[in-house]
Amino acid sequence: MITNENVQKFKSYGFVLTPVNKTKDQKDKSPITKNGKWHFDWSDQELQDANRIGAYHKQSGIYDVDFDDKGWRQSCCYS
Repeated sequence: MITNENVQKFKSYGFVLTPVNKTKDQKDKSPITKNGKWHFDWSDQELQDANRIGAYHKQSGIYDVDFDDKGWRQSCCYS
Protein backbone atom coordinates (compact mmCIF):
# COMPACT_ATOMS: atom_id res chain seq x y z
CA MET A 1 0.00 0.00 0.00
CA ILE A 2 1.36 3.38 -1.01
CA THR A 3 0.69 6.10 1.52
CA ASN A 4 0.67 9.87 1.28
CA GLU A 5 3.77 9.80 3.51
CA ASN A 6 5.57 7.66 0.88
CA VAL A 7 4.61 10.00 -1.94
CA GLN A 8 5.62 13.13 -0.03
CA LYS A 9 8.96 11.62 1.04
CA PHE A 10 9.91 10.70 -2.55
CA LYS A 11 8.77 14.10 -3.84
CA SER A 12 10.91 15.79 -1.17
CA TYR A 13 13.91 14.08 -2.79
CA GLY A 14 12.98 15.75 -6.09
CA PHE A 15 11.69 12.58 -7.74
CA VAL A 16 9.17 12.94 -10.58
CA LEU A 17 6.86 10.02 -9.81
CA THR A 18 4.62 7.83 -11.94
CA PRO A 19 2.40 4.83 -11.32
CA VAL A 20 4.09 1.68 -12.64
CA ASN A 21 2.48 -1.37 -14.26
CA LYS A 22 2.32 -4.46 -12.09
CA THR A 23 2.22 -7.55 -14.28
CA LYS A 24 3.20 -11.17 -13.86
CA ASP A 25 6.52 -10.30 -15.51
CA GLN A 26 8.83 -9.28 -12.63
CA LYS A 27 11.01 -7.31 -15.07
CA ASP A 28 8.08 -5.19 -16.30
CA LYS A 29 8.59 -1.83 -14.66
CA SER A 30 7.00 0.27 -17.37
CA PRO A 31 5.25 3.49 -16.40
CA ILE A 32 1.52 3.79 -16.79
CA THR A 33 0.68 6.20 -19.61
CA LYS A 34 -2.11 8.64 -20.38
CA ASN A 35 -3.30 8.46 -23.97
CA GLY A 36 -0.26 6.32 -24.82
CA LYS A 37 2.23 8.95 -23.65
CA TRP A 38 4.34 9.28 -20.53
CA HIS A 39 2.74 11.66 -18.05
CA PHE A 40 4.81 13.61 -15.53
CA ASP A 41 2.16 15.34 -13.43
CA TRP A 42 0.23 12.68 -11.53
CA SER A 43 -1.88 13.77 -8.57
CA ASP A 44 -0.91 12.53 -5.12
CA GLN A 45 -4.15 10.54 -5.02
CA GLU A 46 -3.39 8.83 -8.35
CA LEU A 47 0.03 7.84 -7.03
CA GLN A 48 -1.45 6.52 -3.78
CA ASP A 49 -4.03 4.49 -5.69
CA ALA A 50 -1.32 2.77 -7.76
CA ASN A 51 -0.01 -0.74 -7.06
CA ARG A 52 3.57 0.45 -7.61
CA ILE A 53 5.27 3.79 -8.18
CA GLY A 54 8.50 4.67 -9.89
CA ALA A 55 10.55 7.74 -10.72
CA TYR A 56 11.47 9.08 -14.13
CA HIS A 57 15.27 9.13 -14.25
CA LYS A 58 15.94 12.10 -16.51
CA GLN A 59 13.24 14.32 -15.04
CA SER A 60 14.35 13.43 -11.50
CA GLY A 61 18.06 13.85 -12.26
CA ILE A 62 18.92 10.36 -11.00
CA TYR A 63 20.90 7.31 -12.07
CA ASP A 64 19.72 3.74 -11.62
CA VAL A 65 22.22 0.93 -11.32
CA ASP A 66 20.99 -2.67 -11.25
CA PHE A 67 23.60 -4.41 -9.13
CA ASP A 68 22.38 -7.82 -10.28
CA ASP A 69 23.14 -6.88 -13.93
CA LYS A 70 26.29 -8.79 -14.85
CA GLY A 71 27.06 -6.23 -17.59
CA TRP A 72 27.21 -3.41 -15.00
CA ARG A 73 25.05 -1.21 -17.20
CA GLN A 74 23.37 1.80 -15.70
CA SER A 75 20.23 3.60 -16.70
CA CYS A 76 21.17 7.23 -16.69
CA CYS A 77 19.70 10.33 -18.09
CA TYR A 78 21.46 12.96 -16.05
CA SER A 79 22.52 16.07 -17.89
